[in-house]
Amino acid sequence: MDDLEKGLAKEKQTLAMIPSFVEGRLTGNEVGPFLALDLGDTNLRVVKVDLQGHGKYTTRSSKYKVRECLKTEGARKLFNFIADCVDSFVSEHGLDKTEENIPLGFTFSFPVLQTKVNRGIFLSWIKGFACPGLVGKDPVVMLQDARNEKNCNVYIAANINYTVGTLLSHAYAHPDTLIGVILGTGSNGTYIEKMSNIKKWDGSKTDAPDIIINTEFGILTMNVPVLPRTPYDNKLGRKSINPRTQIFE
Repeated sequence: MDDLEKGLAKEKQTLAMIPSFVEGRLTGNEVGPFLALDLGDTNLRVVKVDLQGHGKYTTRSSKYKVRECLKTEGARKLFNFIADCVDSFVSEHGLDKTEENIPLGFTFSFPVLQTKVNRGIFLSWIKGFACPGLVGKDPVVMLQDARNEKNCNVYIAANINYTVGTLLSHAYAHPDTLIGVILGTGSNGTYIEKMSNIKKWDGSKTDAPDIIINTEFGILTMNVPVLPRTPYDNKLGRKSINPRTQIFE
């Protein structure tokens, strides 16, 4: 509990406790067509979601394999691949004939320090990715630049962590949902926090009483004593693409 409170009070703590800028709560009555983009460890998914209200929705999706070479080459090459997949999906489903731009939610499964709901600073690669050229930059801007080259009628409305997306997707049908957790290749958790408890908040003025917090509990490093380690853990940590970080994974 102390680490949670410290992370809410100031930056660079054991737990990052990153405000997602997703404020308030879903009611389940939101409606409209949207695109969702999810970059995981092995696959990229593009999904068209039609929210119908009353917690009901329909989806159409396509999955694209992320080649191993894309995980370690330049970030621009990776984001060009992502833009190509979105462009293919839009054409395949006839969405390119839509006159209005389609809002897209980008679920980025890596640590990002959010500055707005669709802006943020990339912190570090995990899950076997190590593409140079992105740390310290905004992944949304890089994707938007790659997308602009395709003249695709899509704009990035939100950039969220995958656990934030997990919480929101369940909350659409169950608005009382409070926590989202991922236990897979990566591990992380999010929850709904009262704005009044976030002492480090320096975002825009808001009347929303709640906001989703991305804890980033999987980013624990080697100097955290709470996790027991064996010599095998230490050896594995040294030989990983991201040495001595993300040891909880």
